[in-house]
Amino acid sequence: IVPNPHHKRRSMIISYVSDPTSSTFPYIFSKSSTYDNALGILAFIALGDYRNAQKVLDALWRNFDYDRKLFFSYNTHNSWPNLKDESGAVIRTGANSWVVSAIYKYLEKMKEIYPNYLETQNGNQYLSMANTLTEQMLKAQIIDSKDKRIGLLLGGHGRYGYEKNKTTGKVEEIYFNEKIEWASLEHNLDFYWQLKDYQKFNPQQNTQKAMALLTKGLMSAYNTKTKQLNRGTRKYVRDDKQALDTSSWASVVVKDLGRDKLAKTILKSSQNYLTYPRTEKRFFGHKPYLNMLVFESYKINSWMYPETPNLNWNDIKIAWGEGSYGVALANFKLGKIVSYRRMLKKLEWMTKPDGSVMYANKNIPFQFSNQGSVASTAWKIIAHYPEIIW
Repeated sequence: IVPNPHHKRRSMIISYVSDPTSSTFPYIFSKSSTYDNALGILAFIALGDYRNAQKVLDALWRNFDYDRKLFFSYNTHNSWPNLKDESGAVIRTGANSWVVSAIYKYLEKMKEIYPNYLETQNGNQYLSMANTLTEQMLKAQIIDSKDKRIGLLLGGHGRYGYEKNKTTGKVEEIYFNEKIEWASLEHNLDFYWQLKDYQKFNPQQNTQKAMALLTKGLMSAYNTKTKQLNRGTRKYVRDDKQALDTSSWASVVVKDLGRDKLAKTILKSSQNYLTYPRTEKRFFGHKPYLNMLVFESYKINSWMYPETPNLNWNDIKIAWGEGSYGVALANFKLGKIVSYRRMLKKLEWMTKPDGSVMYANKNIPFQFSNQGSVASTAWKIIAHYPEIIW
């Protein structure tokens, strides 16, 4: 797709199957998200394709080795972002957690094949990368008992908002170069598995206190009204918005904590996100959010949807591939095997003729695309090989 990638970005996975005639093509044709690369590594491992898993892992290592940090996404046709030019770049805690978990899974598989793999140069550098990222994140854990985010990690750095171009009248993204003070529960669910893997590979490190704090932070986000975890937490107030991942993914973490009954209650809440009536058998899938404006700010929502300024996620019939396969996997993990198999069958309609799975079945500006995506395709593979994670 990118005939001459920047030498450090070769073998990264392009995030979308992009249509050259699409208006979004100039912005995404070479973009490679860190999270998507992590999912790609896991999908390749699930399929036994360790060669390609290592190629992607090496690409991430090349960029980490120089910067000692990972950005949320990378251009592959040039060197942006990098330490000398990171204006507009974003760092996300959850994406980095997935990278680390993918590394630990790769190392686990390599050790099964080559017992001394960690003593090799590759094994040593991959382990160093995973451990370094984990230790950086552990240092950032909130430990102030007066802070509602106690035990959690913050979202990262850099964010995008929206403004209306005074000349064209079009809504455009605007970058804010600032620390994210909000703690995403999804990110911290990711970190839970990362920290468990770190403990397996580094038994000499005392991380019990960090895990206890993290667990406390996760469980304190349970919302008795919505029957799932809140979307996030701010310093003085909880963000009780409803997001699919803090229902599906959360149920698996809660089960791992030994709270089976509560885990089933949380997973049941994912049914609220089903997009289509059960009578519509052609379509099946879950929407990403509930009970909130499509763009949280009413002002921005009215810019995007001037005829329906109060448009809510509840009003949109959107099926999200990545998230829906996450629900299927959660059903497997909680022992609901019949539901799991039924969901995999019902989600087949989201696979395009080229084998890619659409990110969603509708375009939502700046948020969701109906193009074939690595995230949804890899999640389909992961859902069919459920032992690969968690």
